[in-house]
Amino acid sequence: MPAYRHPKGKYETIAVKLRRKGGTFSMNPYDGFTLSGGYSANNASNRTTLAITNSGAANPLNAPTPSYGTPVLFIEAAVKPRSVAFQVGHSSVTIQSTSLQSGAYYDIVAYAGDRQVASYASAYPANNGELVVQTPFSGLSITPGEPVTIELVALSAESLLVPCSSCNNGAVDYYNANAPGGITASTAVSYANSVAVDDSDNIYVGANSATECQGLIIELYSIGGTFSYTDNLGCESQPRSIAPASGASPAFDAAEAVSYQMLSFPDQGVNSSFGYTDPNLIALATITVDGANNVYLGGTNSSNAPEVDFLTPSQQLSSLGLQLSGTPTALAIDTQGDLLVAECGVGIAVFPPGATTPSSFYDAHNCPSSMVFGNGGNWLYVIDHGIQRGYYNVFVYEYPGGGVTTEWYDGMPYQDFPTQIAIEPRVPLFNPDLYRKERPYWKYWGDLKRNPKPTSKRTVNLN
Repeated sequence: MPAYRHPKGKYETIAVKLRRKGGTFSMNPYDGFTLSGGYSANNASNRTTLAITNSGAANPLNAPTPSYGTPVLFIEAAVKPRSVAFQVGHSSVTIQSTSLQSGAYYDIVAYAGDRQVASYASAYPANNGELVVQTPFSGLSITPGEPVTIELVALSAESLLVPCSSCNNGAVDYYNANAPGGITASTAVSYANSVAVDDSDNIYVGANSATECQGLIIELYSIGGTFSYTDNLGCESQPRSIAPASGASPAFDAAEAVSYQMLSFPDQGVNSSFGYTDPNLIALATITVDGANNVYLGGTNSSNAPEVDFLTPSQQLSSLGLQLSGTPTALAIDTQGDLLVAECGVGIAVFPPGATTPSSFYDAHNCPSSMVFGNGGNWLYVIDHGIQRGYYNVFVYEYPGGGVTTEWYDGMPYQDFPTQIAIEPRVPLFNPDLYRKERPYWKYWGDLKRNPKPTSKRTVNLN
């Protein structure tokens, strides 16, 4: 590969002689943006330099861009003569521009060629033309001849969907997912308690009929119109959680508490389901699904202990053996394949594939009942029934990271306790098969050797 050369005459470029203990840099304005900040400790050899180019709105390396936002600034970084690995640190970079929207959050996304190597959200919004973010030169490795493109991304509009069973006999309320505030819109759904979104922005609502004792799932099509699913859903058995698979017209699963523990609806617009009961669990509380159609089931086992099981598309069932303190109330999978398990009174535990003890915790103060990723997986939204405050709240966490970004509670009634919230459009489901192609030695939950347990057969309702 020929050596990369920065177009110094066209954009603003500086050369920084790296110090192993870390250091700072400052750049002149270009295309309305000014950059200054620090870089973390690193393993740079003597005379190693870091070239940083502010390309403004141009993308000279034709790097990929994220689907969930629009890059407003491109920065290229290259090193010579040897590779450099920056340690994870606490340095920051200040970006100044009159085009930064006050009150708006931004993402930093980095690509080495076509491969994404970093992605994280700003912990704080822009204010008066200034944005402070974690330095991209933290936890990043750069090789000579393989420059990295760093992008400042303005987020596309997202909506946070919250079901409310007591709002005028039921509704799904919409909030601005990119900034704190009250309800922006509302759709009437009788006694709604759970909501999910698929890749085509169709919305699924777990509810109860307003005219009869009948649990149902109402699908609100993105192109208009609705469809109601009732097969195998009994009286007052609105699902606690709904998990649409990947794709334009996906099958979807629902955690249900009467006839079977879980129902699968294989065809869109067809009121026919398959029932499934996990033989390891006496009570199923929540489910989720990944991009390879593996299903995760959380609940209580026959020993009255919390358990999360892994069900493959070929119906192989195994317990993940997670060390949990409370019954799982919600499950989610991040963009690295880590499994998040919410436990009332404990918080949200993060388990890397194969781990039985958590690597980190979130929301460790109340009773989280649902969580969902937004902003390309960089924000984690958690709905929590406030044990101390007496009403439920939505907390938004920078992910990965420990700080609360912001909190909603406007218009959320005390007596409500939603079991599932959603983000529209949803973050694409994590697909272990695609992730493995770039990491041939990486092991996922289904690759790890376990003692599989027999699974009960799905039952087809022939009525």
